[in-house]
Amino acid sequence: MFFSKSIKTKLSLLFGFLITVVCIGLGIISFTISKNALVTNINETLSQMASESAKGVARELRVQLNALEALAESSLIKENSLTTEDKLDMLKREVKRSGHIRIGIIDTQGNAKYTDGTSTNVSDREYFMQAKAGSSAVSDPIVNRIDNTLAVI
Repeated sequence: MFFSKSIKTKLSLLFGFLITVVCIGLGIISFTISKNALVTNINETLSQMASESAKGVARELRVQLNALEALAESSLIKENSLTTEDKLDMLKREVKRSGHIRIGIIDTQGNAKYTDGTSTNVSDREYFMQAKAGSSAVSDPIVNRIDNTLAVI
């Protein structure tokens, strides 16, 4: 029965089918182009966001490092008339004020005493070696020997 239909009907069905196939093809092409543009845009945006975040972290680290350097240079910390325990008592106030977990005093052999009463030896740590050589140092995230947490020192 389908074969007995008129040429008009057959042409209409053929053109309808062709238009449908062309529309589906154009839709797939549009989707692929849009997806690729979106992925490229997201990758560029994420890279820019990561770069800006890294700059913000670096600025904050510099601010914290400057504050700690100023604290280390204060006459109360440098003066030899106070005991290490007296100095740690003064540093406890700075811990409360600044929100640090702990602050410590490290001797030239790497023996560290902290404001929370803990102590450890850090002579093999890179940040200690850099500080001993006279330059300020901030570690990459490392496992803290006192409580086994990840920390930046």
